[in-house]
Formats: sequence, structure tokens, C-alpha cells
Amino acid sequence: MAVIISKNGKNAQKIERTRIEEEAYLQRYIHENPDSLPLHEVKEDLKLLILGKEFPTDSGPIDAIGVDSDGDIYIIETKLYKNPDKRLVIAQMLDYGAALWNGYKDFSTFTEKLESMPDGKLKGSLSATLVEFFGLEEGAEDVIENIRQNLLNGRFQFVVLMDHLHSRLKNLISFINANSNFRVLGCELEFYHYDQFEILIPNLYGAEVRSSNSASGSSSQRKKWTREMYNEELNALQPLERRDRISNLIALAETNSDLLLSPTVGTGKLGSLSYYDTEYIRIVTFYLSGIVEVVIDPFKPNFPAIKELLKKFDGKLIWKNRLVNNKVNYYYLASPIEALPAEAFDQLKRFLTEFARIRTQKVE
Repeated sequence: MAVIISKNGKNAQKIERTRIEEEAYLQRYIHENPDSLPLHEVKEDLKLLILGKEFPTDSGPIDAIGVDSDGDIYIIETKLYKNPDKRLVIAQMLDYGAALWNGYKDFSTFTEKLESMPDGKLKGSLSATLVEFFGLEEGAEDVIENIRQNLLNGRFQFVVLMDHLHSRLKNLISFINANSNFRVLGCELEFYHYDQFEILIPNLYGAEVRSSNSASGSSSQRKKWTREMYNEELNALQPLERRDRISNLIALAETNSDLLLSPTVGTGKLGSLSYYDTEYIRIVTFYLSGIVEVVIDPFKPNFPAIKELLKKFDGKLIWKNRLVNNKVNYYYLASPIEALPAEAFDQLKRFLTEFARIRTQKVE
């Protein structure tokens, strides 16, 4: 294929397609120009944030890893048509996905690795970058939770990026998408050079094929929840131990309604219920994913008492934490709620009651 370039309808010139010699060129190009991927064909108005390139896994570095505003994770692999067997790229991508899923079950390890990459796109913390890049008005908590759950469950969007997609590779992509619970997208980039300009024509394959087993598109699009929707999802929740324990915590909140105020549902795909203190600051959230998260601001007057409370339960409850905007700490249980021993779950209820009581006390 060739393109024709002219100015004011005159001096038309035919420009032949440019052959790309190095995969590194494709890697650099997509790292600097993620909007060149026509992913809007998958989700309308999709904007892709490239978190880093050459992201390390036990199976080797992923060429590029990115996320969208719903928290979907994109594994991007670049290959040139001149490679001997184009089909091997699919196996390689799945191998990267398995290594990412298995190697980063601790979400804090994943975020620390992203934040330490010298050529990454993060500006400070992951949360701050998401807020700035996507213009999030309500903060990045739901997006980060969706990223965490997608990573924990191995839900990835695979994108193979090539200068030319072979017909057999297109057929393989269509077959996988029609018969699996994940999606593979093939993006063919046609390059042309004219003077100092680079001309790119992207073509996406695989977006039109959806599995009958599952929605292979977005795994984490936001939706507007109501309390009725949350309760309905909770009642159908599996495993049953997670359902029963979340229900138990909600009952605890209802019996301490003077401490745990204003129950409010979130906007994430997975569903969440949050409680607030007397200043209407969120203090605890129960996610249907089994995550329990508390919010601790070290700049509040009651922080010393909360710090002592954390020490009191140290060893009985194992918390992970992430710092947002160098200010607010979000502490979440290291294990899903159903994985807690019975004694630890009882300790959690005691902790939440005392935590809420401290948050409602006025400190002079």
C-alpha cells in the first residue's frame, strides 16, 4: 500500500510504506505515543497510560505495560513481521501474563517496582499519576482497587503490536477471543516517512470478536451503584465465607451507627461500601472483592492515638499500606477477609470499633 501526499491539490507524491528494522523503534514509539493505538474501538474514549517499558517478570521483560481509567491492565508486546514464526508472540504474551500474575501477588511490590523504574511515566505515586493523567475528581481509590483485583486474578488485555499482521495470526486472535475468558488484540502499524514527518496508519484486530463465555472487553468499567445493587451482589457473593463476613461487618457498623456514619456505595466495577467519621472523612471501606481498607491521615490530631491502636493489634492483623499524595495512608488487609482465622476476624471487629471511636472523638 502507498499513500499520496499533496499540497493544495498540487504536486501529488506517492509515498511508499517504510520498513521498520528494529523492534526497539516500535517500543519507543508506543511508549511515547500511546494514543496511536486505536483502543477506542474496544472502549469508547479509552485513554491509555503507559506505566513503563521493559517491566521485569520471571519470564523476561514486558515491552510495555499500561492501564486505562477503569483499571484494566494492558500487556503490550512488539514484534516485527520479519520474525520467523509470528504465532509464537501469542504464547510469549500469555507467558508474560502468567509471570506478572504469579510474581506480583503483593500489590505493594508491583507499585514499588513501577515507581522505581527510571524511564516510567509515573509522577510520584501511582495514585497521584492516575489522578493527574485521567483527571479524576473523586481520587484514584476505585481505579487502584480495580488494578489490584485485575492483577490478583490475572485479568489482562493483551496487545500484540506489529508492523504487519499475518493472516494466520489474525485468525488465531479471533479464535482465542471467541473461545476464552480474556482478550488478545492485534494492532498493525503502517509507517510512512515524508520529509521530517512520520505518518502512521493503525489497524486493530480482535476488538470485534467477543467470547460467549465472558465479556472479553473491559473487566472493570465503572458503574453507578445503589445500596440495593450492593446488597444484591453481596447476597450472591462467593465464597460464602466472604459474604458472611462482610455482612457481619455491616451489622457491626449498623449497631455502632454513632461511630460509623453515612454508609455510601462506591463507583467501581467491584462494588464497595464506605463509612465516614463526624467530619465526613472516609475511614473504612468494605469491598465485595474481600478487601477491607481503612484511611489514616497522619496529619490529623488523633493520629497518635490511632498509631497506638495499630501497635495494639500488630501481629494479630497484618496490614499493607500505600501513601497517596504524600499525605493519606490507605491501609488494607494483606489477605482477603475470608482468609482470616476466626480469631483474627474477631480482632478486626474490635479494631474497627475502637478506630471509629477514636475518629469521632474531638481532640483539643
